[in-house]
Amino acid sequence: MHKDELELLFCLATSLKLLLGRSLDDASLTRSLELLREYLLKYREVYGEGAMKPNHHWVVHTPDQVCDFGPVYCFWLFLVERLNKTLKDYNMNNHSGGELEITLMRMFYREVHIRDMVSLYISGASCIVAHNL
Repeated sequence: MHKDELELLFCLATSLKLLLGRSLDDASLTRSLELLREYLLKYREVYGEGAMKPNHHWVVHTPDQVCDFGPVYCFWLFLVERLNKTLKDYNMNNHSGGELEITLMRMFYREVHIRDMVSLYISGASCIVAHNL
């Protein structure tokens, strides 16, 4: 481990902690950008310019996006992309021509039903009540 990696980690983690909050004031936004710049300069110093990726540049624009669109969780699409992956991972049993939608709905309903049963059981309902859901 390089001696400066811990400082790099703390700069990036602190900046992201500020940026990813549900609310953000101007002082926190300014501090976050300062920490990001400090991280990037130190990263370039430690690993060299050749190790830098396009995301290193893109992240500097995140505070501007927060000013334009509000907190990050309002406009980033990681959740939607993850849900798309989840849908693609369902076993379709080679169904096509409308059967795919039925298969997806059955899988979704089954998962919702299981979650409801587990939630009832956790809340103290008996296994019989949860099973009859």
